Amino acid sequence: MTRTSWGILPTDWRTPEDAYYGPVVITELLLQSHDGVIRLFPCWPVGQPAGFEGLRTRGGFVVSSQWLGESSVGATRIHSIAGETCRLRWKDSTPPQVRRGESMVAVRVVGEDIIFDTKPGVDYVVES
Repeated sequence: MTRTSWGILPTDWRTPEDAYYGPVVITELLLQSHDGVIRLFPCWPVGQPAGFEGLRTRGGFVVSSQWLGESSVGATRIHSIAGETCRLRWKDSTPPQVRRGESMVAVRVVGEDIIFDTKPGVDYVVES
């Protein structure tokens, strides 16, 4: 069988797409934003520390966070692009503090989610 000019066999039609599976899987382990809820480290192993910067979510947010390795989330920065309401899944029994600069932001707790209003172009820091 003859290879194309890119070195790909005609039967290897998915090879370029396959190169993206690794980053996509790791990103899903670190951050998910399905159904309007941001989930930090939803599938990350408990004993393994991790962190990420600048991952985009559905709803218009850019998130950076740290996983401390003992089932707790470290400081998290959420940048609001569109000024939508942020809904963050929070498994801790105590709701976190959310700051915009030096000001505290009002947080509503609904089930396992914390909800707060955002303004476009503003950073919010979530700390447990």
